[in-house]
Amino acid sequence: KKSGTNAGRFKFTVKLYRDCNGIPAPGAVNLLTNAPGWGGGINCNQISTLDLSPVGTAGQTIPYPTCTNPGGQLNAVLECIYESTWITITGVPPATGWYFYYNDCCRNTGVTNLGASGGGNFTLRAVMFPYNATNTNPCYDSSPRFAERPQLATMIGNITTYSSNAVDEEGDSLYYEWGRPLDGTTYPGTNYPYAAGYSFTNPLPSPTPPQNANNQAAVLDPNSGIVSFLSFNTGSFVTVT
Repeated sequence: KKSGTNAGRFKFTVKLYRDCNGIPAPGAVNLLTNAPGWGGGINCNQISTLDLSPVGTAGQTIPYPTCTNPGGQLNAVLECIYESTWITITGVPPATGWYFYYNDCCRNTGVTNLGASGGGNFTLRAVMFPYNATNTNPCYDSSPRFAERPQLATMIGNITTYSSNAVDEEGDSLYYEWGRPLDGTTYPGTNYPYAAGYSFTNPLPSPTPPQNANNQAAVLDPNSGIVSFLSFNTGSFVTVT
């Protein structure tokens, strides 16, 4: 934060999207980091939850899922938001940056595009890089944030276009690229293996056999962050941006 109460300090926000058919979300998460003075991690308490399951229409005879009663439907999802208190971090990050990550077990075994040989862990992470050797105390810049919720479901045979719509309070330039899902219990761990026919730059169904020849592989625009794809294959897919 650059002005007002707590100016010069940091607050960390973590968002988890939980499959409502799976295990409960934690009441708090601990961000592990190599930033000086925070060897025990940065605690983030849950501040809100929101059921993002689809809403049915009047007169519908088939019950639509909710996070309370997901009924095995894959699009029953709960958004959980966590925040830290205001904290101070003093120093200059190394060229490789200070990392902040949350790690947990286990990945959903029903994911289509990831291989079965992974250890089953998942990692959410962010990295704070140096700028002109400037000390982070006081805080002088905000992190970009995703203004949109992730694309949770779409219809087969429809061209899907969506953006996570990152915004930056200072108007810094932004660049988008595919990232790699991580496995392991420490950062950076290892890259989670993909199932045959998929990779971190090709995470959704493509026209390459044995997938459907009518598919259009996912394209990520590096400047706008817009992802476009067309799939005739059903499944559950992990992407990282």
